This record gives sequence, structure tokens and C-alpha cells, in this order.
Amino acid sequence: MNARRRSPAREPSERIRCVDRIDGTRLACSHDRLVGRIRTPDGTHSWLLTARHLIGRSRACQLRIETPETSTEHALLRWRSGAWELQDLHSRNGTYVDGRLMGSGKRIGLVEGARLGFGRSDGYVLCDAGPPVPHAVGLAPQQPTIEATAGRLLLPDPERPELIISHRDNAWWAERDGELHATADGEVVVTRAGSWRLHLPEQVSSTRDAEGGPPGLAALQRARLASEDAKRRYATLSPQEARVCHLVAAGLLNKQVAGELDLSEATVRLYRGHALRKLGVDNVAELVRLLARVDADE
Repeated sequence: MNARRRSPAREPSERIRCVDRIDGTRLACSHDRLVGRIRTPDGTHSWLLTARHLIGRSRACQLRIETPETSTEHALLRWRSGAWELQDLHSRNGTYVDGRLMGSGKRIGLVEGARLGFGRSDGYVLCDAGPPVPHAVGLAPQQPTIEATAGRLLLPDPERPELIISHRDNAWWAERDGELHATADGEVVVTRAGSWRLHLPEQVSSTRDAEGGPPGLAALQRARLASEDAKRRYATLSPQEARVCHLVAAGLLNKQVAGELDLSEATVRLYRGHALRKLGVDNVAELVRLLARVDADE
């Protein structure tokens, strides 16, 4: 099951500039290149992949599949070491790759063209196995999903940008009217045309730094220590506090978290406050970054 196979030849129709979202609206794509993307077998719907793409029925999932056989948090697609990896999250009805059932909780590396199923033997195809790219998802039904052009996100319209999201000095920045402020993966930004959720992958190479050479020992040591510190702090959370943190990091409001976990809003606020104090973070952006460090080497 782990043997690699030749990637199938790409049909011209798979290199698409604009694809449909599940609600029937269009996804704005300014150029034709390989990115992380899955689609339905008939090609009618397609989704850009985030670096950590949760799949299931929950509103916290990046790909929501509202079918009875799909678990609340069914599976996780993750970009690791230059390739996509799929992990079953102990789902009730199992996760499938190329028609074969994965073991509960198991992980498998994917190649382009892999057929994926969540609670059934198929239903999705990894049509592009490139890396995740920066993009912004419109929160209103008729807003498109906008993909970065030359590494920059231009919102709300690439032709008339009001807000420019770019990466520099190892951080993401938002520029509006000549002013810069830091931003992060998962944040919601507001423009004249509405609100957008940012999906900003880490821009750090696993093998080379900005000068083209191997990463320095000091940089590797700092990254390792940051990851270990994040995992130590995360280990102090109770299971329910951890669930609340992941839902909050996914962008859910307290009321939505309460509905997902069958709790009162007051209880969610209590769990959230305790968790943020234990983790030593002050806001959602810091929480997202900490959880990314926790996930980095799992």
C-alpha cells in the first residue's frame, strides 16, 4: 500500500484557472501552476489545500463533508517534507486511498492522482500535488477564493487591491494605505468588498535558507527549542481545553464552539481563558502559530 506509483498523465482540463466552490461560486486563480488541490472525480468542484487541511462534518474543518458516514473530524491532509500526507483520525467508517481502507489513526504519503474516500471508498482526487499556496477565502457566499500572485495576495480584487498580504523577514505582513501590520494564518481581514479568511503557509524551506545554502545550526536549534516549548505547554491542556483551542484556531466563535462541543458559551469562555493562560498566548494569531509548532514534527 505504501509503494509509490507513477503519477498519471494530467489531462488538459485539470490545469484550470478558475474552479467551482462547493456552493457553486467561482474560485479566482490568476495563473496556471501546480498547487495543492483536491477535486471531485467529475471535476465539478475543487478546493485549494491549506498546509493542515482538516476533513469532516465539523464547522472547524477546511473541507466539510456533511454525510452520515463522515465523522466530525474524519481525516487530516498535511503538507510534510515536500509531499502530502493523509492521516485517519480514528474515524467511525474509515478513510480510503485508491479504494483501500487505511488503518485507524494511520498515515500514508500521497501521490498526484490518488483517489480519496472518507467513510466510503472514493469521492475525491488529489488532482494537484504541489505545495500549499497563500490564498484568501471569502466569508460571504458569493465571494471568490483568491490565490496569491507572485507570492502576494491582492484583496479584494487583484486589479484594484485595497490590501496586500506578503511575506518578508520570516513573517506575513498586511499593507493598507502604506501602513504595515503583522498578520497570520487563519486571521480574518476586512475590505470594502467583505471579509476574507487568510490561509498562509509557512514559507520556510526544510533544506535551504534564503541564501541558497543549508540552514545554519543556530536556526535549526531555535526551531527545535520553539517546537519543544510549544509541545510542553500544549501537554498541560485538558482534552476539552485542547478541543476548544483547535476550534478557536480554526476561526470558530465561542457560540459556534459551544454548539460543536455541546457546551454553554460561558463554559467555552472558561475553557478558552484557562487554555490561553496555560499556553502563554494572548490572541488567536499567537494560538495558531503555537499549534503549528506542535504539529510540525508529529
